[in-house]
Amino acid sequence: MILERILCCDCSPGKIFKTNATFKSHLKTKKHLNFMSNKDIKNYKKSSVKYENNITSQKLKIKEKEIKIKKLEKKNRLQHELNYFYLKNIILLIFFLDIKYSF
Repeated sequence: MILERILCCDCSPGKIFKTNATFKSHLKTKKHLNFMSNKDIKNYKKSSVKYENNITSQKLKIKEKEIKIKKLEKKNRLQHELNYFYLKNIILLIFFLDIKYSF
C-alpha cells in the first residue's frame, strides 16, 4: 500500500499542488493570506458571539439566583418573625398561668 501526500488548500478548492515548494509558495500569495485573514475574522466573530451568548446566559442565571436568594431571605425573615411571635406569646402565656396558679 502506497500512501500519497496530497497538498491542497481551502482557498483554492479542487486544486492539488504537485510539490511541496509550490504549496509553500501558494501559502505566501495574497489570495491565500486574504483567505486566512477572512477565515480568522470569521472564526473570531463566531467565537466572540459564542462568548457573548455564554456571558448573557451566565448573567441571566445570576439574576435568577439573586431573585431566589431574595425570596429565601424574605421567607427566612418571615419565619423568624413568626417564631418570635409564638415565643413571645408562649412566654406571656406561661407568665399569666404562673400568676393565675400561684395564688
